Amino acid sequence: MNKTFGDFKADFDLMYNNINNAAAPGFTDDEIAQLAQMSTEEVCLGVYNGTLKGEGFEVTEEVTSYINGLTQQKLFTEDGENKFDENPSTILDIPIEGFNARKCSLDDNLWFIVFESVKYKDSDTCLGGKQVGVKPITHDSAYRIMQNPFVGRNSNYVSRLSLENKVELISWKEVIAEYLIRYMTRPTFKIEWLTTTNNGNTIINYDNTPILQELNDSLYRIIVRQTVNNAKNIWAS
Repeated sequence: MNKTFGDFKADFDLMYNNINNAAAPGFTDDEIAQLAQMSTEEVCLGVYNGTLKGEGFEVTEEVTSYINGLTQQKLFTEDGENKFDENPSTILDIPIEGFNARKCSLDDNLWFIVFESVKYKDSDTCLGGKQVGVKPITHDSAYRIMQNPFVGRNSNYVSRLSLENKVELISWKEVIAEYLIRYMTRPTFKIEWLTTTNNGNTIINYDNTPILQELNDSLYRIIVRQTVNNAKNIWAS
């Protein structure tokens, strides 16, 4: 999407002025930008969970294309481009005994995990070298499983603990060799603010950077309309 903030602001002003009377307050560029960021996240979330189009992300190729640019993939290994974190012998700083764990640091703008899997190291067991799924688990559940060796341990999948942008993978028996993750990043309404001085006055303006590079053009009008509606709701309240 190659629309700039100037394009967005013009469309916003046009729609906002058409649905409101003269008493409605105006919005500064910074306020419009903040409303646009909030609205962009709301629209993308609606696409992802199906409330916007009635079909969730990956149900059809059309819906997938709307926010596919937000999808990222990483493969974590011991010595590849994305390495496991060092000192993986704790569950988020809780000591582990008798388990195999891997820590990973993900992007700060991670939004949703779409898919993840783990490949075990080659071994003499039936699961050696196999690829298995990953299931999220609560910290309380992980602690209870560690305390009771007869409950909840299953090598047919790996358990995952999450804290902010860090994850810890817990294998109850096998050693984890690879971790594949596909995830959605948080959409960004991008603006490059330019500061200039004229006769001692500071002027803040914006350049022509595309504002929604990762998103499909089909979402542009929807995001403008959502921004206008959010602005209208703020004025009405």
